[in-house]
Amino acid sequence: MIIHIGLHKTGTTFLQRQVFAYINKDIISEESLSGYPINSSKIEYEKRMMLLMGIHRMYGRKTKIILGVRDKDSWTKSCYNQYIYGGLGGFYNYKKWFDNVFDKRLLDFDSYISFINNNFDNVFIYNFEDFVKDKHKVIQEMLKFMGVDSITVDKILNNLSDKIYNRRLGVLSLQVFRLNNFLKELYKYVINFGRV
Repeated sequence: MIIHIGLHKTGTTFLQRQVFAYINKDIISEESLSGYPINSSKIEYEKRMMLLMGIHRMYGRKTKIILGVRDKDSWTKSCYNQYIYGGLGGFYNYKKWFDNVFDKRLLDFDSYISFINNNFDNVFIYNFEDFVKDKHKVIQEMLKFMGVDSITVDKILNNLSDKIYNRRLGVLSLQVFRLNNFLKELYKYVINFGRV
C-alpha cells in the first residue's frame, strides 16, 4: 500500500491528476490525512497524529508514505489564500486568520517527520520548492520509490503538462474575495436575525 498524505498546497492536485492516475498500484492520495490547515480548528495537530496512528494500525509499518513539505511562510500564505478563495467563506485578514484560526503546531514539520519515520519503514519526502524547480526529477524519484516500472515512468514523465492547479490569487483579487465573503456572511446574518 502507498499512501500520499499531503501536505496541502504541495502539488497534490498535480500529482493526483498527472501521475497517480496513471500507475497500476494501490495508492491513496488524500492531503487531508495530514490535517486540514485551511479552515482548521485548534485540534488539527491532534487529528493529524491520530490519522497517522490509524494508518499505522490499519496498514502497518511497511506502508509506503509520501509526504510533500514546503517553506513554512509560503505554505501558510498559500493555505490562507485557499481559506479566502476556496469557497470556505473566509474573510479574516492574514494576521487574524493566522492568530485565531490556524493551528500553529502544524508548522512543526520536524516533529511530524520524526513521528512518520519512527512509525513507517518506507518514507519518501519531497520539497515543494524542488518540485517547482524540477518536477520531472522529483516525480522520477517518487515513482522509483513507489516501485513503478521504467516504461510507465517514462510514459508519465513524457506526458507531464505545465498546467498549474489551484493558482494563487493576486493581492487585489484576494481582497475582492474577502469582501465578497464578508458580504455573504452579513447577508446571512440579516436574513436570519433581522436588520443590522
